[in-house]
Amino acid sequence: MALIPISKLPAHLASLMISNGEDIVRVSRLMGHANAAFTLNVYSHMLPREHDPSGDRLASLVFGNKMERSQDFGDTLARSFFAKSGS
Repeated sequence: MALIPISKLPAHLASLMISNGEDIVRVSRLMGHANAAFTLNVYSHMLPREHDPSGDRLASLVFGNKMERSQDFGDTLARSFFAKSGS
């Protein structure tokens, strides 16, 4: 586990709280921010997001299938590597 400098600890904790679904207003108050808008500007990239199916729809139109997710691609790559190496 990487060590976190003490000066970055509050931002790290706020990021963890937001990425785990904590209310943005509560995080804003805990961080001492003037308002929740500031907190959203700083940490909006940490908000949980749902899968956007628009990429799948476009891939289906262009290629006739769904896009591979990076994890699926890694699994496919590993299977093809081991199939070629005979392991």
